[in-house]
This record gives sequence, structure tokens and C-alpha cells, in this order.
Amino acid sequence: MGVVVGLAGAALAGFLGATPYAPPPADLHVARTAEQIERGRYIAEHVAHCTTCHSDVDRTRFSGPVVPGTIGRGGQAFGAAEGLPFDAWSANITPAALGDWTDGELARALTVGVDREGDALIPIMRYENYRHLCGEDVEAVVAWMRSLEPIENDVAEPRVDFPLTLLLRTVPDAAEPWACPDASTPREERGRYLTRIAGCADCHTRREGIEVVGEPFAGGNEMRMPNGAIHRTANLTPDRETGIGLWTEEGFVNRFRAHRGEQPIVGEDGRSSPMPWSAYAGMSDDDLAAIYAFLRTQEPVRNVVEQYTPPPAHVATR
Repeated sequence: MGVVVGLAGAALAGFLGATPYAPPPADLHVARTAEQIERGRYIAEHVAHCTTCHSDVDRTRFSGPVVPGTIGRGGQAFGAAEGLPFDAWSANITPAALGDWTDGELARALTVGVDREGDALIPIMRYENYRHLCGEDVEAVVAWMRSLEPIENDVAEPRVDFPLTLLLRTVPDAAEPWACPDASTPREERGRYLTRIAGCADCHTRREGIEVVGEPFAGGNEMRMPNGAIHRTANLTPDRETGIGLWTEEGFVNRFRAHRGEQPIVGEDGRSSPMPWSAYAGMSDDDLAAIYAFLRTQEPVRNVVEQYTPPPAHVATR
């Protein structure tokens, strides 16, 4: 028994010593030009929608748009109400909290998923996608973070129970940057890059807990709202009956254009959307069209999705 315990202890010590993956931060010094900051703002606020989690959002309006003056302050709660097996709060990413981090440490957090001390970040921040950010876009996001108005806001540490604490140590991985799209990049390839950074497959692929059980982009993933309503994500494959096979490019882009500007007040039935429409709507028409072109390259999957179940209180009053 003593030998078994000793071996188990040695194995655990080896595991803890080898995880999480945390390479030294790069010796990075971002220039922070106006052009770079604007590119970072575009990626962070509209493609990767960082501000959707790292700011206050107005739940009285459709899809919870960001509250002006709160960008980057963090503090949003994520836990059992969203069907998650832990309690976590989004970090304060303004210079008030991260001002003493180096540019390399910020870039490593984005693309590898570890904090300044090398501890694993909760992967509700989709660094598994951001690890594919091209180098120029990583630097642009770092420049944008440096440009934010400092906001003092102390955020609680996450609460994660054993053995999930061990599993989370395995999530950080090496950055694997893709090439930066430019004018010569085929539209479908640019759409592939944007779709990955935007995390479209994360929500539009059915999961049970953290396990993927559905076909990519075929929808049906349950998203629980604080009021008890359940949204199920749409089928984005080019299936003609249950997906976007009959959608035109213009119709796809217009679906996002409709959410530019102020979002409507949520009605008495409480129906909103977990998708950050107001963030994605800020993408350019060309980028939205590129995403459409990429989605059209996917294998069609027939999957009928009942997209919405009202909250129990609303069902009881009907």
C-alpha cells in the first residue's frame, strides 16, 4: 500500500509540475499606434467580443449590449445559472488591474491561457480559439487593452472544485498563430480565421457539459438564460431545410446589420438572446460575407432545432 501511495504521489507531483503549459512570455514591446489600437478595438469589441464578458451588459435590452463607460472592468459572473460546473468572474482587463503586466505576459494570457504567475485561466475565455490569432492581431489587442480607461474594480477569484481543478490545468497549450488575412487571402480562408476567433463553433455545436456531441456548426446547443429560458443555437451548415442552405449572402449580412445601433427593450415575455448580436453587428459587411462564404463550405447537416423554450414563470402565466 505504501508503494502504491508513493507512486500515486509521484505521478501527481509530476502532473502538477508539467501542467499547465506555461512558456516564458515573449520579449514583446507593442508600438501602440492609432492604427494598431483601432485594429485591436475591432477584434476585441466585435470579432472576439471580449467586451461582452469583460464589461457590464444591459440585460434589459435584447442580447445584453455593453454598458457605456464599463469597457474592460470585468466582474460578470458565470456559474451554475449558465450550466457551468464552477463559479467564475470575468477579469478586470483595464490598466488599473493589468498595468504592471508586460506586453509579453498579456499576449501569453490571450494565446496560451495562463496568467502572470503561469496558472491556468478558466477557459470560459476562449483562448483555445485565440491561440490562432495572427501575430499582428495579438499585438493589436494588447495595444487596445493598454488604451482602455483605467477602472478600479476588484474581482473575486474563481471557485473550482476538485477534480476539475486538475482538468483545467491541461487546457493551456502552445500558441499556433494562423496567417493574417489580407487583400490577397481567399474569402473563405478569411472567413475561417474570423469564424475561429469569433468562436462560432463553440456555441453552434451541441455539447453535453464540456463534451462535444454534435456535428460542427449544426446547432442545437443549449444556452441557459438567467430567467430560466433555454435558447438552442441555430444550424449554420448549408443544409437547405434546417440550416442556411437557402440563405443568400445579402440575407446573412442583413441579419447582423439589423442589430446595429441601439438594441430594443426586452419584452414582458423576457425573450432575449445569449448571442452578442450588438458586438458581432459591428463587423464590416466584407467580414460578415467572408464568414458566410466559409460556412457555405461546411458539410450540410440536417438538424431540426427548437430554438427557444420560455422561462417556467412565463409558461405558467400563459
